[in-house]
Amino acid sequence: GGMLSVGLPADELRPLLGDDLDLGAVNGPALSVASGPQAALDRLQAELQAREVEFQRIPIDIAAHSRMLEPILQRFGDYLRSIKLNPPSIPVMSNRTGQRMTDAQATDPDYWVGHLRGTVHFADCIATLAGDTPKGQGRVFLEVGPGKGLGSLAGQHTTVTPNAVIGSLRHPQDAVADDAYFMAMLARMWAVGVSIDWDQVWGGVPRNRVPLPSYPFQRSRYFIEPGKGALSQAEGDLWPLRSDNLESWGYRPAWVPRLAECDVDVADMADLPPQDWLVFEDDAGLGAAITARLRAAGQRVVTVRPADAFARAGADGYLLAPEQGRAGYDLLIRDLVERGRMPARIAHLWQVTRDRSFRPGSSFFHRRSRGSTACCSWRRPWPRRMPRRMSVSSRLMRRRCGPRRWEILTNPPSWARRG
Repeated sequence: GGMLSVGLPADELRPLLGDDLDLGAVNGPALSVASGPQAALDRLQAELQAREVEFQRIPIDIAAHSRMLEPILQRFGDYLRSIKLNPPSIPVMSNRTGQRMTDAQATDPDYWVGHLRGTVHFADCIATLAGDTPKGQGRVFLEVGPGKGLGSLAGQHTTVTPNAVIGSLRHPQDAVADDAYFMAMLARMWAVGVSIDWDQVWGGVPRNRVPLPSYPFQRSRYFIEPGKGALSQAEGDLWPLRSDNLESWGYRPAWVPRLAECDVDVADMADLPPQDWLVFEDDAGLGAAITARLRAAGQRVVTVRPADAFARAGADGYLLAPEQGRAGYDLLIRDLVERGRMPARIAHLWQVTRDRSFRPGSSFFHRRSRGSTACCSWRRPWPRRMPRRMSVSSRLMRRRCGPRRWEILTNPPSWARRG
């Protein structure tokens, strides 16, 4: 024998079963299963093809839940009567009734004999569970075991939210590690409201909360729509005329590179009075070299390096999470004010990059936007003296300055301002 899954409601499939087939299961509102001898299934398959009804053979050589099991029902019942049947300790749905199983049903051998022979009402079980809450909200359906067959059947119910159907194991064709897939499904369960015992997940290992970067796709449109210009020439002058001057045949917009004026030259700082500097050191080494030159010239320097959270690193250093945006800069400014270390000059070098690398959990987009976040944070009104100069350097500015002479630029080049 065998089984055939048919894309028809149970009421529409029953008239097609004849005298040899049985309704093995009702898996969905429009998905039923016929069970019986192979010859009868072949006849039903031909009729379904003529009606253009979808069907699929179930890869099993047993006509489960059909009359072909009747020869073994007596022996099966005798075995059940020879063992002790206990009521369930957790709620269990009954595939015979589509309702919750009672203790009397669970301990009755005849119930399990009828369960082996009768129709499986899986769709009714899902409907009962989904009907406990409005539109299935609050109910999560977790398929335990390999495959996604039961989860796909549960998702066909009209009152079940697709996000509430989760499989604990990946499909064999999914190219993903088992542990990564399991953790992703665990996160999905947490996202839909399931309470997770994280102590069992992490095994007592302490976990630190790391803020995620801001959403990078919140774009705004700043395009200026072209207006209607006024004609300053006669209409006849607008026609193109031949010109023998080749230089007027075309043009190409081009940037003219030009460095800004050097406000402070490190090589000449010996005669300058000591000042408080705040240097946001990059990972390419430019900030460290500038800090060393400044301190050698007698300047008071406080450094800031990227990290996962804000913290003080010694008497002259800080750690700051750039992904937190303004919050980290607010903590930095507040601590500098309390310590009386507000800088007179700031050199922000986090946009100096050696390559397109970025911190875990961040992106190169966020790394390039650190300078604008710093500028916005320092422009806020604070009760104490604010720095008079702030420099934001990029990789291109470093390359143009050259390695022989470190110059702190108080203003970006004109070509950078135009960009």
